[in-house]
Amino acid sequence: MCSGVSGGPGSIGPALRVELLSLVLLVSGCRKRVPEPVVFDADQAVDLDAAYQESSGTRPVTSGAWEGEGLSLYVPPGWSGSAGPGARVLHIEQAGTGFTFTVRAGDGPGARGEDCHFESDGAFRAVPVLGTAQTRTCAGGGRIRQVWWGEGLVVESSWPMGSAILGRQAITPLLEGLRRTGDSGTLRP
Repeated sequence: MCSGVSGGPGSIGPALRVELLSLVLLVSGCRKRVPEPVVFDADQAVDLDAAYQESSGTRPVTSGAWEGEGLSLYVPPGWSGSAGPGARVLHIEQAGTGFTFTVRAGDGPGARGEDCHFESDGAFRAVPVLGTAQTRTCAGGGRIRQVWWGEGLVVESSWPMGSAILGRQAITPLLEGLRRTGDSGTLRP
């Protein structure tokens, strides 16, 4: 019994009629949007190291002159890694060998659950920038790790078991070449 008179039995008021008409037009006239599918290219490699470096403030290091946090070093060909602000100043690795060299701020080598076979209380000068430094040689996880510390720096090298002589020969120029360049940087443990 729709007489067209507002308020009568079975009638729809003009305001509700406009709202219903708008809703019908909206639903019938709009196509549902389907989001574009995300396509991953299996051939496109994602460089997670670059993404981390960008987010953490680290930067890549390749062969040539490196300077940062008040230190400098000539990085020989075949070595590369990253450098950044904060405690871990420099970390490089020689390609294909597993030999690593790390410089960080700190007062000691830190514990890693390794078997330590040698420790000295400060009679060694293998790293001239440290002056008379303490050293420790440890083994664990198939690697040998040698650490020197003093003057607020920790210098660490490591290599796979069975390559101690070659590893030490490869890192000796790095140990001897590490220099202080002034107070341009602030080392933070």
